[in-house]
Amino acid sequence: MAQAQQPKNLEEALQVIQQQNELINQLKVALQLQQHRRFAKKNESLNPDQLSLFEEKQVEAPDNHESSDAAVKKREPSRHPKSKQSNSRKENLDCLPQEDCEYDLDDKTCPDCHQEMKQIGRRLASREAVYVPAHTICRNVYAKTYKCQHCHPNGGDKLVTAKTPSPLFNHSYISSSILATIAANKFDLAVPFNRQERMWQAANLELDSKQMANAVIKGAKRFLKPLSDYLVNQLRQEKVVHMDETPFQVLDSG
Repeated sequence: MAQAQQPKNLEEALQVIQQQNELINQLKVALQLQQHRRFAKKNESLNPDQLSLFEEKQVEAPDNHESSDAAVKKREPSRHPKSKQSNSRKENLDCLPQEDCEYDLDDKTCPDCHQEMKQIGRRLASREAVYVPAHTICRNVYAKTYKCQHCHPNGGDKLVTAKTPSPLFNHSYISSSILATIAANKFDLAVPFNRQERMWQAANLELDSKQMANAVIKGAKRFLKPLSDYLVNQLRQEKVVHMDETPFQVLDSG
């Protein structure tokens, strides 16, 4: 490798130093760009010009005569907020189960003539949504037993007992509804097991994080693994498999 020529005077030395500083700055910019591409937060939002795999709607090709400025203005979101629907509250309340609450007069006599009044109707004063907190109960499962009075009259009894559904887990008070709530809180609402302990304690049920984790693992092996194995077998039979490596945000930023 040929060695670089040594500068003959101070002016050439300053030029060499300036060129090296420019090269160092370029390398710094390239390094920062690579670090940003590798370690920066990824966004799973698609480019507005990119087609989606899951949308069946076909995007029409833009007109050739349409100017680029007009196309840009089309993609810009409107600054005017959408007008709020006036009947949205009524529609939301109509979707809920209805319960009537009536208030009656304490004194049903006329305040002027003091005669008894007759009801002619009722007026809707207000509507509101009421939240009923979840509560936990203990369900005692009994199996009735019957005895035949005609079989074995000289001795012995013919007993027939009704069949009962098997418990979800042996020697555990975690039912299917409890397990479904634990899984929904964990994977849908992102509530850790240690925080769910206080929720279950408020519902008068002593559940620790270890019990909940074991229940979720056993439930997944019992109910989800057969489905997972079936999907994997179906996937292996395909000739071509599409894999999407777009990053997906699991934890909410809030």
